[in-house]
Amino acid sequence: AEQILSEPCFDTLRTKEQLGYSVRCGWRLTHGMLGFCVGITSDKFAPPHLDARIEAWLGQMRRHLAEMPATEWAQHVAAAATARLQQDQNLY
Repeated sequence: AEQILSEPCFDTLRTKEQLGYSVRCGWRLTHGMLGFCVGITSDKFAPPHLDARIEAWLGQMRRHLAEMPATEWAQHVAAAATARLQQDQNLY
């Protein structure tokens, strides 16, 4: 899902809605629980407003994922697998 959602997250919440100067999403492992998180750093809006906008965006993305054609989904899965299987580029 991160492969599919990162760009729309930034585009919608940062570029179009201009909610904050830092917008990100991704997987998070906390105390053995895997979850998906969306983070916004903002000095313009209060946390309840940001939470409401994130929830609205997540609703849109649920529909987007549900309506995605199987061929497009397979392309994203293949791209994510290729990225995960690449050899580490760092020397440390």
